This record gives sequence, structure tokens and C-alpha cells, in this order.
Amino acid sequence: MKMIQENWKKLAFLFLILLLLFLLGNWGQQKAEESWNINEAGAVNSPLSDPAENDKVVGETGTEVLTSKSDMKAVESVVVDIKGAVRNPGVYSVPSDSRLHEVIEKAGGFTAEADPIQVNLALKVWDQMLLYVPVKGETTEVVSPPSNTQLPAPEKINVNTASQSELMELTGIGEKKAEAIIEYREQNGGFQTVEDLLMVPGIGEGILSKIREDISL
Repeated sequence: MKMIQENWKKLAFLFLILLLLFLLGNWGQQKAEESWNINEAGAVNSPLSDPAENDKVVGETGTEVLTSKSDMKAVESVVVDIKGAVRNPGVYSVPSDSRLHEVIEKAGGFTAEADPIQVNLALKVWDQMLLYVPVKGETTEVVSPPSNTQLPAPEKINVNTASQSELMELTGIGEKKAEAIIEYREQNGGFQTVEDLLMVPGIGEGILSKIREDISL
């Protein structure tokens, strides 16, 4: 009888241990689920997972791509007419910094009859350029860039209408002299001749000779 009671005690003790382990397992699972839910909520609220923020990032990237494309379109191009011994003669639009060999490649390259020795492949192209590639035994003029390109003449400063800052762009005219020029023209109705500037205090023949070619009335 005593042995049976001890066995029951052992079984009861074992049952309590199993029950405790079961309860601890459930408690740990609940904690894990709570922690997971918190992490999920943090991830949802995170700027990285916010759809609006993601859209914003994509939008910014898209803008950069569009900007790059617009920059590519903004690259200046020139038109070149190539004739003679090339496989595909015609008019080609190329970037303004292209060399002649690039245009010839675009035209299909030289034909078998071409005489490439007479062609300067390193020549930089220009707009409206006309190139004739000769065949062997044929002579042609050497192609050279146009020499009639001139920079536009700088615009002259009108001493009767120019602002103080514009007048100060003239050689030898500082803030005080610019103010004196404006004061003189307001009091006298403007300058009738360039020499009238000599009536302005601080302006003599030396300064007038320096600015004479840069001013107008």
C-alpha cells in the first residue's frame, strides 16, 4: 500500500512538471507573438515601408532619370553632308564635338575605291560641313574649318540711360563717378555729345579716352 502511494506521488509530481512546462511554453509563445506584432507595427510605421515615402523615393529617382534624358537632348548637334566614296552618302546629325572619322563610320565607312589618305580623320566637324571623299587617283581640296566666324561686338553702354551698376562696368568709373554721371544727366537733360562727359566732375580726357569706344548716347 505504501509503495502505491509513493508511485502516485511520483506521477502527481511528474504531472505538475509537465503542466508547468506546458504553461511556460504557452507564455513564451504569446511573448514571441507580441514581439512579432510590435516589430510588424514598427515596420509598417517605418519611413522605409511607408508607401508614400517609397513613392517619393521612386519619384525622385524618376526625376533624376528624366533630367539626365533632358540633358542628353540638350547636347548641341551639328549637321554634316558627306558625299563621295562612302557606303551610305547623305546628311548626318552628330554631336558638335564629333570628329570626321565618326561621321564616316556613321556613313558606313569607306568604299573599296576610296582614297582615305586625302581625308583628315581627326578633323573636328562643324555645322553645315560638306565633305567629299575622293576615289583613288582623284584629287580634292583639303577641307578646313570656316574662318569667317567672328565673335559679336560687345554691346555699348548708353550713358544717358545706363544704371549706376552698368556705368561702373566702364574702365575707370567707380561708384562716385557713376553717381556724378547720373546727377549731371538728370540736371542737364542728358548728354548731347560724348565730350559732354568732360563736364562731369572727376572725368577728364584720360578716362574719356578709355571709355569712348565702349559708350553710346
